[in-house]
Amino acid sequence: MISFRPKCSGWLLLSMAAPLAAFVVIHPVLNMGFNDDFGFYHMALVLARTGRIAYEHWTTPMGLPHAFWGAAIIQVFGFSYFALRVAMLPFWIGSGLLIYLLGGRLGLPPFYSALASLSVTLSPIAIPLGASYHSDITALSFGVGAIYCAVQAAEAPRRSRMSAWLTGGLLMGALAATTRDIYWMLAVWTVLAVLILRWRERNVRTMNVLILVLAIAAALASMWWHYSRPDAPPPPHDPISRQAQGVVSLAEIVAYIGLTAVLVCLPVTITVLRRVLLVKGWPRRIVVLLLGGSCSALLWWPRLFFPPWIGNMFTEYGSFYNQQLMSGLHPVVLRPLVRFALGIVAVVVAAALCGAILQVAAQYRGKVRKAFCEREPLFVFAVVAIPFASAYTAVLVLRNPVFLGYAGYNNLFDRYLLPVMAVGALTAAAVAYRLHPNQGSIAGVAALTLMSAFGIANAHDVFAGERARLDAAQWLVDSGVPRHFVSGGYEYDAWTQLEEKGFMSPERERKLPVILWFLHSTDAVTPCYYVVASPQAVLSTVREVAYDAWLPPRRRTLLVQQSVGDFARNMGCPQATASASK
Repeated sequence: MISFRPKCSGWLLLSMAAPLAAFVVIHPVLNMGFNDDFGFYHMALVLARTGRIAYEHWTTPMGLPHAFWGAAIIQVFGFSYFALRVAMLPFWIGSGLLIYLLGGRLGLPPFYSALASLSVTLSPIAIPLGASYHSDITALSFGVGAIYCAVQAAEAPRRSRMSAWLTGGLLMGALAATTRDIYWMLAVWTVLAVLILRWRERNVRTMNVLILVLAIAAALASMWWHYSRPDAPPPPHDPISRQAQGVVSLAEIVAYIGLTAVLVCLPVTITVLRRVLLVKGWPRRIVVLLLGGSCSALLWWPRLFFPPWIGNMFTEYGSFYNQQLMSGLHPVVLRPLVRFALGIVAVVVAAALCGAILQVAAQYRGKVRKAFCEREPLFVFAVVAIPFASAYTAVLVLRNPVFLGYAGYNNLFDRYLLPVMAVGALTAAAVAYRLHPNQGSIAGVAALTLMSAFGIANAHDVFAGERARLDAAQWLVDSGVPRHFVSGGYEYDAWTQLEEKGFMSPERERKLPVILWFLHSTDAVTPCYYVVASPQAVLSTVREVAYDAWLPPRRRTLLVQQSVGDFARNMGCPQATASASK
């Protein structure tokens, strides 16, 4: 067992300061929600005003700690989108700190601990989330805290310390799970993992069993409370036939999840490339087999080489897809040649990482009992974290098995992979250092620079585009058009719906000039005017709004377009009066 005392090194400070610096550079000032977080804003606002939890028939996660934290901020500072985004910084920074400390528990030097931490917190997926009011970063910080407490409990020399760490781990797991329900499997598993690792100790076995029963009871009670509420979101309504059809592509989804995690954590996963020559025997043959199969996939599975595979925060358009937040086509940020190069790198690194993991696993052949008894740090981490990451991935795959097109898989977004990324980054760093201990990696630093620079620039551009979209919609309101006659995009329309009715409406078909998926649930919005990313043939252009971006194309334009014809006459659409605008 490694004795680890965290020291205030420069790498530790960098792991904590980098998210703060990214937040400042992104400049996430925006007076409306960002993607799906409008539901969390509404929960926090209602809780601050009325003292009760209220869902709006849309937000799926439980979100309790997230809502209470936001309500406390609102009570102190008043309702402010920016204040609530700033309030997420402790969780973003805390995630980086805890991943760094976990690296220290695994015996990694400060450089590798920081590289694993920054690979997650400065990834193109985490950066936009850290600058928003999404609950993903909040749940990640609690989840990594639960893993850290479980590792400490498994290695604690005294019963009292073990009890304290295990109780703290259960509390952190419960906070993660009451933020996003899927984390209950982590809260339960970490307790069970410590019970397994310390099963021989009779003086702690009974207490661990009691804590495990408490964790299971809390999970069942909270899930029943959440989904039995009348304002809870409706359950998925995909037909069974579609679900069965999707099982055929199970391996494809798993491959895309794994490659996505490898690519977005490239700064740490790329460090195994130098070690691939140290892989010998059957692990080397598996690496060769994977590389050979991947090369042949160019003929029958070319999509494998064109990331991003699972999108939302990280797509070929920067973030989001066409028709996801607003009508129209967005400019392509990642060209096909760049995506192909990234795909080749991800496939090669993934094959090398598989071989390196198998090589390290082979070192435990015949030594599992010894590692179990001595509670060797890497072995303990593997028992605590890897089964959770595997089960978490399985739940994502089985819950979203059908390919639906623009957003990858049905309700399967890349931001759901954050806990898998954290476990994977620490595993990759530990394996790389185990095979060839050294104090640095030029390739890792270069990859970190490129990935974080892209992530920060992309998040800046996304918020700039969101501000331009809000300005365009506000111009219409200032010109005398009531807000409910303006379709300003997903978050804008959702907030109009919540202000008018307090909840999202049940989905129903509507005959509109331009239909977007969310307009089926925003019946308070009559889209006489649209803010669009590119011209719509059935609409008439009223105004152009330009904004500057850091990634190409540097100059981008949004359009304000008006409904015409029978729809405009039947709905009594008002005219925007430019002279009345501010």
